[in-house]
Amino acid sequence: MLNVVQGPWRKVGTTVESPLLGHVDIGHDQILEFREAIAGFPGCRRYALLPYHQSGRVDPDMQWLQALEAPFHTFLVTDVWSADPDYAPDIHDADADLIGVSSFEDIALYAIVTVSRETNELTANMRAPLMVRRDVLTARQIMLRNGALYDARHRLCDLP
Repeated sequence: MLNVVQGPWRKVGTTVESPLLGHVDIGHDQILEFREAIAGFPGCRRYALLPYHQSGRVDPDMQWLQALEAPFHTFLVTDVWSADPDYAPDIHDADADLIGVSSFEDIALYAIVTVSRETNELTANMRAPLMVRRDVLTARQIMLRNGALYDARHRLCDLP
Protein backbone atom coordinates (compact mmCIF):
# COMPACT_ATOMS: atom_id res chain seq x y z
CA MET A 1 0.00 0.00 0.00
CA LEU A 2 1.39 3.40 -0.98
CA ASN A 3 0.10 6.74 0.31
CA VAL A 4 1.23 10.31 -0.32
CA VAL A 5 2.02 12.12 2.93
CA GLN A 6 3.39 15.50 3.85
CA GLY A 7 5.37 16.36 6.95
CA PRO A 8 6.98 19.52 8.27
CA TRP A 9 10.51 18.15 7.75
CA ARG A 10 10.19 16.81 4.23
CA LYS A 11 8.62 17.52 0.89
CA VAL A 12 5.96 15.18 -0.41
CA GLY A 13 6.99 11.59 0.22
CA THR A 14 5.29 8.27 0.69
CA THR A 15 4.56 5.63 3.25
CA VAL A 16 4.72 1.92 2.60
CA GLU A 17 3.74 -1.18 4.53
CA SER A 18 6.76 -3.39 4.02
CA PRO A 19 6.43 -7.11 4.75
CA LEU A 20 9.98 -6.96 6.19
CA LEU A 21 10.33 -3.46 7.67
CA GLY A 22 6.72 -2.71 8.67
CA HIS A 23 5.34 0.84 8.32
CA VAL A 24 7.97 3.06 6.70
CA ASP A 25 7.80 6.82 6.06
CA ILE A 26 9.87 7.77 3.04
CA GLY A 27 11.09 11.22 2.06
CA HIS A 28 11.14 12.33 -1.57
CA ASP A 29 14.95 12.45 -1.40
CA GLN A 30 15.09 8.69 -0.72
CA ILE A 31 13.06 7.61 -3.78
CA LEU A 32 14.89 6.06 -6.73
CA GLU A 33 13.35 5.70 -10.18
CA PHE A 34 14.78 2.72 -12.06
CA ARG A 35 14.84 3.14 -15.86
CA GLU A 36 14.28 -0.61 -16.19
CA ALA A 37 13.03 -3.10 -13.64
CA ILE A 38 15.48 -5.04 -11.48
CA ALA A 39 15.87 -8.60 -12.78
CA GLY A 40 13.01 -10.77 -11.53
CA PHE A 41 10.71 -7.86 -10.62
CA PRO A 42 9.28 -6.65 -13.95
CA GLY A 43 6.48 -4.47 -12.58
CA CYS A 44 8.50 -2.50 -10.06
CA ARG A 45 10.56 0.57 -10.91
CA ARG A 46 10.26 2.76 -7.81
CA TYR A 47 12.30 2.02 -4.70
CA ALA A 48 13.48 3.83 -1.59
CA LEU A 49 17.04 3.63 -0.33
CA LEU A 50 16.81 3.46 3.47
CA PRO A 51 19.35 3.30 6.29
CA TYR A 52 20.21 -0.10 7.73
CA HIS A 53 20.54 -0.21 11.50
CA GLN A 54 22.67 -2.73 13.32
CA SER A 55 23.07 -2.75 17.10
CA GLY A 56 21.21 0.56 17.32
CA ARG A 57 23.52 2.37 14.88
CA VAL A 58 23.32 3.13 11.20
CA ASP A 59 25.59 0.78 9.25
CA PRO A 60 27.28 2.98 6.60
CA ASP A 61 28.05 0.00 4.35
CA MET A 62 24.55 -1.49 4.12
CA GLN A 63 21.17 -0.07 3.16
CA TRP A 64 17.66 -1.33 2.54
CA LEU A 65 16.21 -1.00 -0.94
CA GLN A 66 12.45 -1.00 -0.38
CA ALA A 67 10.07 -1.45 -3.32
CA LEU A 68 7.32 1.17 -3.48
CA GLU A 69 5.17 -0.97 -5.76
CA ALA A 70 3.66 -4.43 -5.31
CA PRO A 71 4.84 -6.88 -4.09
CA PHE A 72 6.65 -4.38 -1.81
CA HIS A 73 9.77 -6.54 -1.54
CA THR A 74 12.93 -5.43 0.26
CA PHE A 75 16.55 -5.97 -0.73
CA LEU A 76 19.61 -5.54 1.45
CA VAL A 77 22.28 -3.74 -0.58
CA THR A 78 25.89 -2.84 0.06
CA ASP A 79 28.30 -0.36 -1.44
CA VAL A 80 30.40 -2.39 -3.87
CA TRP A 81 33.70 -1.02 -2.53
CA SER A 82 32.74 -2.06 1.00
CA ALA A 83 32.34 -5.58 -0.35
CA ASP A 84 35.53 -5.47 -2.44
CA PRO A 85 37.97 -2.54 -2.07
CA ASP A 86 39.67 -3.59 -5.34
CA TYR A 87 36.44 -3.54 -7.36
CA ALA A 88 37.10 -2.03 -10.79
CA PRO A 89 33.87 -2.06 -12.81
CA ASP A 90 33.89 -1.47 -16.56
CA ILE A 91 30.50 0.11 -17.31
CA HIS A 92 28.98 0.16 -20.78
CA ASP A 93 28.57 3.70 -22.14
CA ALA A 94 24.94 2.90 -23.05
CA ASP A 95 24.16 2.11 -19.40
CA ALA A 96 25.69 5.37 -18.23
CA ASP A 97 23.93 7.33 -20.99
CA LEU A 98 20.53 5.88 -20.08
CA ILE A 99 20.58 7.61 -16.71
CA GLY A 100 22.60 10.61 -17.87
CA VAL A 101 25.92 9.85 -16.19
CA SER A 102 28.75 12.04 -17.44
CA SER A 103 31.29 11.27 -14.72
CA PHE A 104 32.02 8.32 -12.47
CA GLU A 105 31.76 10.72 -9.50
CA ASP A 106 28.04 11.17 -10.29
CA ILE A 107 27.14 7.62 -9.32
CA ALA A 108 26.97 5.16 -6.48
CA LEU A 109 27.15 1.42 -7.08
CA TYR A 110 25.37 -1.09 -4.88
CA ALA A 111 25.34 -4.87 -4.87
CA ILE A 112 22.26 -6.83 -3.86
CA VAL A 113 23.02 -8.97 -0.82
CA THR A 114 21.70 -12.50 -0.44
CA VAL A 115 21.40 -14.50 2.75
CA SER A 116 22.24 -18.11 1.95
CA ARG A 117 20.81 -20.60 4.40
CA GLU A 118 22.50 -23.42 2.47
CA THR A 119 26.05 -22.12 2.94
CA ASN A 120 25.26 -20.00 6.02
CA GLU A 121 26.82 -16.84 4.56
CA LEU A 122 26.05 -13.42 3.13
CA THR A 123 26.89 -12.93 -0.53
CA ALA A 124 26.69 -9.95 -2.89
CA ASN A 125 25.99 -9.81 -6.62
CA MET A 126 29.07 -7.99 -7.85
CA ARG A 127 28.48 -8.96 -11.49
CA ALA A 128 25.22 -6.99 -11.89
CA PRO A 129 25.37 -3.96 -9.57
CA LEU A 130 22.78 -1.23 -9.18
CA MET A 131 24.05 2.06 -10.62
CA VAL A 132 22.47 5.13 -8.98
CA ARG A 133 22.85 8.66 -10.23
CA ARG A 134 22.94 10.50 -6.92
CA ASP A 135 21.90 13.99 -8.01
CA VAL A 136 18.60 13.04 -9.70
CA LEU A 137 18.01 9.65 -8.02
CA THR A 138 17.69 7.60 -11.18
CA ALA A 139 19.00 4.07 -11.26
CA ARG A 140 19.56 0.97 -13.31
CA GLN A 141 20.79 -2.55 -12.73
CA ILE A 142 23.71 -3.10 -15.08
CA MET A 143 25.81 -5.93 -16.41
CA LEU A 144 29.49 -5.01 -16.35
CA ARG A 145 31.62 -5.26 -19.48
CA ASN A 146 34.16 -7.05 -17.30
CA GLY A 147 31.49 -8.97 -15.38
CA ALA A 148 33.26 -12.30 -15.92
CA LEU A 149 35.84 -11.07 -13.39
CA TYR A 150 33.21 -10.87 -10.65
CA ASP A 151 31.00 -13.34 -8.90
CA ALA A 152 27.22 -13.09 -8.63
CA ARG A 153 27.70 -14.64 -5.17
CA HIS A 154 30.70 -12.78 -3.80
CA ARG A 155 31.17 -13.95 -0.21
CA LEU A 156 30.87 -11.15 2.36
CA CYS A 157 30.87 -13.09 5.62
CA ASP A 158 29.63 -16.16 7.46
CA LEU A 159 26.41 -15.91 9.41
CA PRO A 160 26.58 -16.48 13.15
